[in-house]
Amino acid sequence: MRLTQDGARSGWLETTITVKQILIGIQDLLDSPNPADPTQTEGFHLFIQLEAEECPDIAKSSMSQKFIGFNSVFVTAEGSKNETGLCLTNSKDCNFMEWYFEVLRNGEMIEDYDVSGCYTLRPWAMGIWERMQEFFNLEIEKMDVEPCNFPLFVSNDALQKHKDHIERFASEVVWVTKSGDSGLEVPIAIRPTSETVMYPSFSKRIRGHRDLPLKLNQWVNVVRWELSDPIPFIRTREFSWQEGHTAFATKVEADTEVLEILELYRRVYEEYLAVPVLKGEKSEMEKFAGGLYTTTVAAFIPHAGRGVHGATSHSLGQNFAEVFDIKFEDENGEKAKVWQNSWAYSTRTIGVMVMCHSDDKGLVLPPKVSEIQVILVPVPYKDDVKEITDACYAAVKSLCDSGIRAEADLREDYSPGWKYRHWEMKGVPLRIKIGPKNIANNKVRAVRRDNGEKVCIAMADLVDTVKDMLDTIQQSMFDVAKQKRDASVVVTKTWDEFIEALGQKKLILAPWCDEEEVEKEVKTKTKGETGSAKTLCSPFDQPELPEGMHVNLTNKDEGKQLSRLIWQTVRVGPPDGQVHVGYGRLSRARDAAGPSTINLTLKTKDLLFNPNPAHLLSFLLEAKKMPATKSTVAKSSKGRKKETGLRLRCSKDVNFGEWYSKVLINGEMIGYYDVSGCYILWPWAMGIWNRMKKFFDPEIKKMNVKPCRFPLFVSNDALQKEKDHIEGFAPEVAWVTRSGESNLEAPIAIRPTSETVMYPTFSKWIRRRSDLPLKLNQWVNVVRWEFSNPTPFIRSREFLWQEGHTAFATKDEADAEVLEILELYRRLYEEYLAVPVVKGKKSEMEKFAGGLYTTSVEAFIPNTGRGVQGATSHCLGQNFAKMFDISFEEKGEKAMVWQNSWAFSTRTIGVMAMVHGDDKGLVLPPKVSKVQVIVVHVPYKDDVKKIINACSACVKTLCDSGILAESDLRENYSPGWKFSHWESKGVPLRIEIGPNDIAKNQVCAVRRDNGAKVNIPMTELVGRVKDMLDTIQQSMFDVAKQKRDASVVVTKTWDEFIEALGQKKLILAPWCDEEEVEKEVKTKTKGETGSAKTLCSPFDQPELPEGTICFASGKPAKIWTYWGRSY
Repeated sequence: MRLTQDGARSGWLETTITVKQILIGIQDLLDSPNPADPTQTEGFHLFIQLEAEECPDIAKSSMSQKFIGFNSVFVTAEGSKNETGLCLTNSKDCNFMEWYFEVLRNGEMIEDYDVSGCYTLRPWAMGIWERMQEFFNLEIEKMDVEPCNFPLFVSNDALQKHKDHIERFASEVVWVTKSGDSGLEVPIAIRPTSETVMYPSFSKRIRGHRDLPLKLNQWVNVVRWELSDPIPFIRTREFSWQEGHTAFATKVEADTEVLEILELYRRVYEEYLAVPVLKGEKSEMEKFAGGLYTTTVAAFIPHAGRGVHGATSHSLGQNFAEVFDIKFEDENGEKAKVWQNSWAYSTRTIGVMVMCHSDDKGLVLPPKVSEIQVILVPVPYKDDVKEITDACYAAVKSLCDSGIRAEADLREDYSPGWKYRHWEMKGVPLRIKIGPKNIANNKVRAVRRDNGEKVCIAMADLVDTVKDMLDTIQQSMFDVAKQKRDASVVVTKTWDEFIEALGQKKLILAPWCDEEEVEKEVKTKTKGETGSAKTLCSPFDQPELPEGMHVNLTNKDEGKQLSRLIWQTVRVGPPDGQVHVGYGRLSRARDAAGPSTINLTLKTKDLLFNPNPAHLLSFLLEAKKMPATKSTVAKSSKGRKKETGLRLRCSKDVNFGEWYSKVLINGEMIGYYDVSGCYILWPWAMGIWNRMKKFFDPEIKKMNVKPCRFPLFVSNDALQKEKDHIEGFAPEVAWVTRSGESNLEAPIAIRPTSETVMYPTFSKWIRRRSDLPLKLNQWVNVVRWEFSNPTPFIRSREFLWQEGHTAFATKDEADAEVLEILELYRRLYEEYLAVPVVKGKKSEMEKFAGGLYTTSVEAFIPNTGRGVQGATSHCLGQNFAKMFDISFEEKGEKAMVWQNSWAFSTRTIGVMAMVHGDDKGLVLPPKVSKVQVIVVHVPYKDDVKKIINACSACVKTLCDSGILAESDLRENYSPGWKFSHWESKGVPLRIEIGPNDIAKNQVCAVRRDNGAKVNIPMTELVGRVKDMLDTIQQSMFDVAKQKRDASVVVTKTWDEFIEALGQKKLILAPWCDEEEVEKEVKTKTKGETGSAKTLCSPFDQPELPEGTICFASGKPAKIWTYWGRSY
């Protein structure tokens, strides 16, 4: 500073450098040290070591901590990396909603999207969803709930069939009115929920009491459009959910399931997400529209003072059965309506978890659902880098081998302190740091994310101690959350107390008269900017309600007598993302059912006014023991049911198209639907799809491919950004133009593929070399609308698929992955579906629009003479990177990424059915069949019980060994009918057990693929059956390959080509590899059955003698290529 003498300013101090510049200089010295400078070397390494050891204590002055408003930069010997500040700018206590959005974005849970109310679920969020899905699927499978998939679309006729139900969703329904540039004849809705989608098919599938119970579940996306103020996970226009739909013969069975499912939802929240919930019943006003009653698990967010409708389990009663005519013939031959339930939870669960646990450092994840449970951070020091890195690898291996999800952050361009804050922001439950002192002491330091507690762990005790700590963290998070929730509960008995508690954002427990008009009055009186008060639920665990207590809403002396207590809290906005089904109070539900439904010695009065969950469950289980329950599988008093013929009335060789449809219908793979080109996938088909997924998902995860979920919708701006790419899909794009009765400001497309959906986000996520490779995969539905002659699985308007999208720094990496994925697709077809395929490269004309090159696996159907593009692995080159500006910085220079995309779809199932099916029906390979062995009893006189016991013992033995076995013990069908039934469904192996088999201690096994029979001694059952299943799998592939190879014809002239094409052959021909020639071939061969086209140029190329000419042009041939007609 210097003193100036300039008149009016005389005596003022004027600085030659400002305080801001001084601070920037200090920050620059801290953030940009030069370790090579002798004056800095020792201090730099000492600082790094201290920062790593005492990071929480010195964070405010550490190198990685930025001054507010200034960026922090850390320079390494390997290059520079911009380390952005990781502290949140909003506080959970002061600005809850801004804090929530910031936690989700900084924690890499979501990405905003250019269609309002839709969000991208990043891998960190999808990992949580997948863990919940895994738990829930296993539990409902124990309840014999089966997977299915119903179409995304709903016809207006179906939607309007139950107006009372759909009225609640009317404003939220979006309508597809165009495909390409053409208007649809009739607008088609996108499902807001699936009752009106599924129940017309229930009426077809259910005929007799032995068709019950019917229990289905699907994991799908749902769209509810009309809403304001979208909140990620909590209230969005599109969300992922699980929805179960079941039908029973009796109300008692339905009621029992309602509570079983509700208990599973409680476990999801409390045991996995560590979020305390209340189990209870919704009011008449809040129950699911059209249902009988609704039960729910309700969570509460103390910071927001809001309840959250966590999951619902609804009894629909017989309302929908009446509307959709879902009836069955009971044991007495009389028609009766089914009793139905529906139940669901959604990705809302993730939002509740985040709101409940997270803090001002970011996410706090429960160990059971965290993608990474333990993160190891090395703290390098001078020459100890390799030793420390090796120690991290060894620790990660030990933890992973014990089943703990552990990873090490070995990035060299981030400081340890930055990594600590990064993983705190992402909520990883446990952090372990390893530095030179830790190696010297043979100990590591572990830090808990939930409370910051530090523990030193001896390496010898690492696994056991970490497991104990993770269990402790899980329980502690629940305990703390419950303590906070319970501290928010206020019991009020007067209106003034109620209003005061409401203003304090409390969870209110109040006595209530249980009248809808009173509830409406409360909502009206409390309406404000933050929403009205409403009932959350009447808890099953009811406190004592003194006789004569009254409710007072008017501050007058007179009040209404109470019937129960109710939980209430503030709630804002329209209906949320869960299925709301009604439980019209226990009392009303039971009264409505009539006295004949519940015929027990239990006092229903005790049940109605003291709905303790244990009491209620014991009541329902007792009811289930009634001898007259209609779900009992027993011989009808009217005798054996009439058996319908199961043989196909068409031949695969004579009328392939009709045969194919019949095989799928008779084999219970699909159901037809009232929206053309859309099909219902029944459990038999979904079981195959899920088994393929179980193979493929672990394989790509070994390649570090992460799960994600991008929105269903695409804005027109994004779609038009890559015109060359989208041009090929333009006629197939379906457009949404309306929500409810209102037109959208701009039409929105439904994704035909996801490049234009995903790649704008890639440009945000990829900035530097260390951000690569980026590898993502999603399992979603896709819509391609405009086509003729839909074929189930092969060509449909909506289909399920897996699509991977990856980005690399170099072309070599991208090229290597293309082939690696293609090999997985080959394995999927040949090792699982037993379908031979050819690996090869597509022509320029047939490659993926906008891509660099396309590889594929090609199947062939000998009966039709058509090829099928089985799966594709594309190298997109840098075309999309340039279009969407997906670039990275390396050594100060900007470079474009190299991209791939790859996919297979439910088309795989159609190919399998076409290749293996015969005139008896499906023939399924054991590796993908939902049931590998069916055991059928052959009764004889008085030996029935003994034979049934033998069948049950046989199934248990097989299942215990890992074989998928079931028994068919239905007494109303003959053994012969059962044989035909399971043959039509393609079960690989049938075991028959009759009196002679029991006498000889053996079973008779019959192969589905070739009909061969063999007797197997019971003592050799498991080993022989396993060998037979392996033999069947290999034999099916060998036979299919033999048939495929017999169809291959090598042609070298045009005349030979045309002759082979007429004989429905797979043609291998020399070709000049010119696009104009391919177009000419397509034009010349165009006919009623389609044109010939290139299928692929196989990687395994036959020798091409010098001088060989192209079969079509006469020019010098460059390559051998497979040609033929195709699907």
